[in-house]
Amino acid sequence: VLALTETWLRKEDKALFAEINECGFRIVSTPRKGRGGGVAMLMKKHINTKKTLHNFKSFECQEVLLKAPTNMIVLVVYRPGTSGQFDDFLGEFEDLLVTLTERSQHCVITGDFNIHMENCQNSQTRKFKALLTDFGWKNFVSGPTHVKGGTLDLILARDRINDPMTNPFLVSPFSSTGTDRDCHIMPSLPPLGLDELEIEYLDSLPVPAAPDHC
Repeated sequence: VLALTETWLRKEDKALFAEINECGFRIVSTPRKGRGGGVAMLMKKHINTKKTLHNFKSFECQEVLLKAPTNMIVLVVYRPGTSGQFDDFLGEFEDLLVTLTERSQHCVITGDFNIHMENCQNSQTRKFKALLTDFGWKNFVSGPTHVKGGTLDLILARDRINDPMTNPFLVSPFSSTGTDRDCHIMPSLPPLGLDELEIEYLDSLPVPAAPDHC
């Protein structure tokens, strides 16, 4: 499953959707109302899904249930860097985490949060990490995801997924190059649940890894 942010897709892009379909894939898209933005997921046609929309003002969000045999929920999030008051985002993201506590399936949240997770002194970073801890969630990305440095693209899962190095799942945020597209590779779809998570970077940009001791 390929999770996409800032897709700039529109409902009218039927020719593009048809071309993707001919290649054996389909796209589940949530366009932004207005110019730019948008989030989506690209997947094999045989994967059965159920899409849930979330109406947040401070960030874009699409929830997709990957049905049997995986039975896992994947959410892709895009928070623009100019999305307004950060406390508004924290409040809405907390509402999302509360909603996910009611889900029985394994849940993974990925996307572009525009929060410098590598900067332990940043007040936004500290607040966001505290929120994740309160709800038992963990970020599995520790290195830079932008050509200029900074861990802005995240992969979040509940803390019970506690060993990111010994799992057949591959989750890889592409490093952003400052263009209008970011993408996040989500797990392949084995028949069982998600107990652990492996993170591997697919981009070889010469950016030094950030220390993971926040």
